[in-house]
Amino acid sequence: MGRREERSPLRDSSIIHLGLFQVGIAQSARMGPVHSPEYQGMLALLRQARLDAGLTQVEVAKRLELRQAFVSKVERGERRLDPVELARFAALYGKPIAWFLKTKK
Repeated sequence: MGRREERSPLRDSSIIHLGLFQVGIAQSARMGPVHSPEYQGMLALLRQARLDAGLTQVEVAKRLELRQAFVSKVERGERRLDPVELARFAALYGKPIAWFLKTKK
C-alpha cells in the first residue's frame, strides 16, 4: 500500500475559498450592476445635472475632493450613492435633492 499524503485543512479551505472568490469575480463582471428603474433614472439625472452645469467629471471630482474614477463609477451605477453624497453633488450642481428623485408617472 502506498503512503497517503495528508493535507492541511487550512490549505484545503484556502483553495476552496479562492475558487469561490474567483467565481464571484467572474459572475459580477458578467452580470453588471443591477439597480431599480428609479435609481437608474436618478443616475441619468445626476449626469444630466453635471452636463447642464458645464462641468466635467474631473472638475466635479476636484471641487468635491474626490477621485474622477469615483464620479465615473457613480454615474455608471458601479458605485452606489448614499444620501449625503447625493446632497453634495446636488449642491454643486445647484439642484435640490428632490430634483434627482423625480419619477415619471
